[in-house]
Amino acid sequence: MSIIDPVRFYLHDQLGLRVYKRRHSRLDVESFIGTVFGRRHDVRFIQCGAHNATANDPLRPFWSHCPWKGVLIEANPIVFEELKKSLGGQTRVQGRHIALTENVGEVSFYIVNHPNATKRPIYAGQISSLAQARVIEELQSWGHSQEEAKRFVTERRVPGENFEHLFGRLGWRPDLLFMDLEGYDYKILKTYPFDLHKPEMIVFEHNHLCPDEMAASERLLIESGYHFFTLKEDVVAWRVKPLGQSYETAGEKQAS
Repeated sequence: MSIIDPVRFYLHDQLGLRVYKRRHSRLDVESFIGTVFGRRHDVRFIQCGAHNATANDPLRPFWSHCPWKGVLIEANPIVFEELKKSLGGQTRVQGRHIALTENVGEVSFYIVNHPNATKRPIYAGQISSLAQARVIEELQSWGHSQEEAKRFVTERRVPGENFEHLFGRLGWRPDLLFMDLEGYDYKILKTYPFDLHKPEMIVFEHNHLCPDEMAASERLLIESGYHFFTLKEDVVAWRVKPLGQSYETAGEKQAS
């Protein structure tokens, strides 16, 4: 795990340097999460597109060693079974078999139906989305023709919930919102009720967004009071805090 220079991080935060766009390979998501939440034990998080909570999961090292409370959302029914086994019987972090969507109700979700569709079977479970075209595009990048790719994609109907409905069921709102939605990230991010609540940190995948969606995501973050770094695959945004106030104190002052 790499370590962010705390002075540089502080200057970016306090001097209003909201946007840091250079693709940083030596900085990682875990470093930012550790900088903001590393000393806290009361973190509440929502992870959307959690997969099985083991494969390259940047949040597991935190909630498995600290008493964080969270929800792992996975819409792929096959992968969700793996997620349940990964979580075991513990209750602090729970899995939810839903798709995070704009509205409440059953939705179409697209998954890869054969593990040999990719060079490694684990990748097949990671390629699923509300956007069918995104799944087909990813399979084509593995050398399949468009017709072959379509045959590897299956539509599943899954329960869909929006943020308002999810928060009502949970009874709390997150300090950390983490999204990996295979090209659907901006469509969900723009539905977040920032007028009612602002997570202390937001992480979402950007490398499947079109330029217009990326630009819109940046505008939304700035207008909502966030600074952010653009890493190789993810955008990491943190809420601007009053000068001299710690992240821990800022989190305590924000109503859930």
